[in-house]
Amino acid sequence: MRKDIIQKIIDRNFLGTITFPEVLEILSQERVESYHVDFLRNENRYYGVNGESLVMKALHSQSQIPEKFSIEPFKMVLKKIQTGKINYEEFCNETKALGCSYYIVYMNGRQVHYMGRNGEEYIEHFPNK
Repeated sequence: MRKDIIQKIIDRNFLGTITFPEVLEILSQERVESYHVDFLRNENRYYGVNGESLVMKALHSQSQIPEKFSIEPFKMVLKKIQTGKINYEEFCNETKALGCSYYIVYMNGRQVHYMGRNGEEYIEHFPNK
């Protein structure tokens, strides 16, 4: 994994100049098998197929995350980002406001696990290529 490439992905995500499928493609080329976006610590962790890992400071705004993860409204936020109605920064802000404290993307498993502070979890599978 190259730190400079990962940083460019983080920056482009917040600028709105890259899509989730593009993020997955680049990370796959960098041999990333999963990554963890932690809103509580304001950092991202990337895990490579060869056992290496990388921790990067995230650009998320600091805000209090509610104790309860409201999953049904969260699903509507997912639809908004998937259809391009909001950008990644808006997605993160809305997601945090609904109680999502972090999420983990599993590249090979083609799914994302969104989790709340009390163990609530929503799993979103993404389509095959």
